[in-house]
Amino acid sequence: MRSPLLLSAVAALLLTLTASAAGDPGRAHVRAAAKAMGGEARLRALTGLRLRGVGHWNLLEQSERPTPPFLAMYEQFEEVRDLRRGRLRQKSESRGMVMDEWKGVTMLLADGVAAADFHLERLG
Repeated sequence: MRSPLLLSAVAALLLTLTASAAGDPGRAHVRAAAKAMGGEARLRALTGLRLRGVGHWNLLEQSERPTPPFLAMYEQFEEVRDLRRGRLRQKSESRGMVMDEWKGVTMLLADGVAAADFHLERLG
């Protein structure tokens, strides 16, 4: 037999969680971003994505001192995602700290299988 007090406590907790989720500023930012990109329905209808990026890492833990200048690492990538089939192809390359030349890797993920091809080829 369920206790009325326990059921009341669970109901109050669920109502509190629902109310706090509605006032969550993070959710408001995500909703605003989705709206700016055409709305949630349009985003859910996407079948694929192509992403490109460039990054810069400050390797604090590898640097000679706790203050700048830090050792740096640079990275660039291109990624293609098939959202319907759950597939991914990502080409990335890095250089810096101990690598004067760009060194790259291509990753493929499809049908529960992952593969990586390490190469020196430039993205382009």
